[in-house]
Amino acid sequence: ILAYLLVCRWLPPSIVLSIPGNAQASDGTHFGKFHLIALGAVLVFLAALHVVFERARTDRNLRFFLYFFVCSACVVLGKLWGDVALLPQPVRFHLEMEMALIAAVLWPLRLNRVGIAVLALLCVVQLSTYHRYAYARTGPIEITSTIEYRMAKWFEEHMAGQRVFAPGSVSIWMNTFVDTPQMVGCCGQSIPSFEQAIAFVTIYSDMNAGNRAAEISELWLKAYGVAAIGISGPRSSEFYKPFANPQKFEGLLPVLWREGDNVVYEVPRRSWSLAHVILPDQEVRHAPVNGLDVDSLRPFVAALDDPTLPFAEMRWLNSHQIQISARLTPEQRVSVQTSYAPGWRASANGIPSRVHSDAVGLVVIEPRCDGVCTIDLIYDGGREATWTRLAQGIGLIGCIVWPLLKNAGQGLRYRNAGPGLQLI
Repeated sequence: ILAYLLVCRWLPPSIVLSIPGNAQASDGTHFGKFHLIALGAVLVFLAALHVVFERARTDRNLRFFLYFFVCSACVVLGKLWGDVALLPQPVRFHLEMEMALIAAVLWPLRLNRVGIAVLALLCVVQLSTYHRYAYARTGPIEITSTIEYRMAKWFEEHMAGQRVFAPGSVSIWMNTFVDTPQMVGCCGQSIPSFEQAIAFVTIYSDMNAGNRAAEISELWLKAYGVAAIGISGPRSSEFYKPFANPQKFEGLLPVLWREGDNVVYEVPRRSWSLAHVILPDQEVRHAPVNGLDVDSLRPFVAALDDPTLPFAEMRWLNSHQIQISARLTPEQRVSVQTSYAPGWRASANGIPSRVHSDAVGLVVIEPRCDGVCTIDLIYDGGREATWTRLAQGIGLIGCIVWPLLKNAGQGLRYRNAGPGLQLI
């Protein structure tokens, strides 16, 4: 609990609660009745262990490491031996399992030199195994020759900070090399809205889209403010090659860059700003049930190219503050193509304005301006940020007070232990 309190300011409950669903969707592991039964069996086994430990008066430190091993082993070995995934990507928890096992074995042998020597020998064997694996999978490369680096640098040099859609491993690595904003990066566990996941899976897969694949993908790209999309074909050196139909935009979207089987297409729009003036009936009001359900997007995407609506200029002042300028009428709204969260608040010409989410998870502001309007949009984390800052302070205090109380309690036991006790 103290460990979470220390980090909760940067990993608040809202993000923690979004991770399980996102992780299952990205991994293809869907928690169901069978998983509940398996988890129940693990809990029963842990309860039985507790009874055994109590009767045997097992050292509490050893108990911790054994519980830790059982929990992690059920995740890893459950998948390897029984094909039961209690967590998404369960095999990745093998390091935790090994740490728990080593500690559980080492604790009873902590004063036994022979046991420690045997354990050290086993660790050397495992380290040798890891070294061979790492040597086979990694090696020196010229990073600037990779498609991940070259496409990332092209985006940086030619897209002037506009949002892009990069393919597969390019998207995963791109913000290691450059600061170009993306619609999709790494990793799927932290996607803020389910609709965004629907969007990029549809763009990649074209599932059931038929001859509407390019049209539907373009609608999603425009809705999320993408200025250019990178495609990796079957002969590309990009690792994943995620596009089911890499040719779908050929002849339909302008080509900005081509190198072998790698292409960057422009996604034409009237304005490259991520803020747009819209009318109330152009707001996306119905969440799509799947990636092909794009009818609710059409009025919004049409508004982005409507010459009768005024332009809205937008600039980031820092990582949590946006300033927008536009000439508005009272009924008009401003859509900002960035993810909504309860911590956003806005003011128009110094007067607080309502901020809410549309049906695809983007910010909508109701400034109620008549004429030139300057909108300040600030993310302060809302009430959650206030509570997590307080909780972090409690965690810091707890880390100081808990050991002091524990030591005070031990001293009290020593004083009550009777005469002749030598304190060490």
